[in-house]
Amino acid sequence: MKRIFSCALVVLSLRFLSFANSQTMSHEEEVVRNAYAKLSMMCELVPLYDAAFDTNPHTGGDGPRRSDLTALDASIAAACPVFSLSAFTTGLSSAIANQPVSQFITLPTPHDQVLKVQPWSLGYNYSGTQMSWTGAKVK
Repeated sequence: MKRIFSCALVVLSLRFLSFANSQTMSHEEEVVRNAYAKLSMMCELVPLYDAAFDTNPHTGGDGPRRSDLTALDASIAAACPVFSLSAFTTGLSSAIANQPVSQFITLPTPHDQVLKVQPWSLGYNYSGTQMSWTGAKVK
């Protein structure tokens, strides 16, 4: 139980360290990339919770369990969107004030896929230890 959470914490910490070590990244780019990294981390919490805790009321529910790590990797990959961020520029907003918004934002058409993010409250009470946190489900 502690091992699964320890491994998850190390993986997530390393993900954030890679952003902190980049020397060519502007502060604005770092803020945007960290926001997307946090969303990805929140998406990972839902399958991680399902793998770490038995939530089936027929088996006793809300207890730690052993998990198949290959299945966990697959469920995390299925639950998390993949983002590709590039071509960051910074400057004064007056430099783009007279340009149309459509140059910067592409509105979805009826056939486009759009992400829908739903907050997901998670938690457990096991042997008197209570913990809760918020994850995210993305469709």
